[in-house]
Amino acid sequence: MRAKLVARASMCVQDLVFSWTGTLPPLS
Repeated sequence: MRAKLVARASMCVQDLVFSWTGTLPPLS
């Protein structure tokens, strides 16, 4: 269950970053 919450949170964070910067940050 925790893994699902972490995955959802990470996607939410990426969405916020995308809305702020207009570009997704490199994950690698």
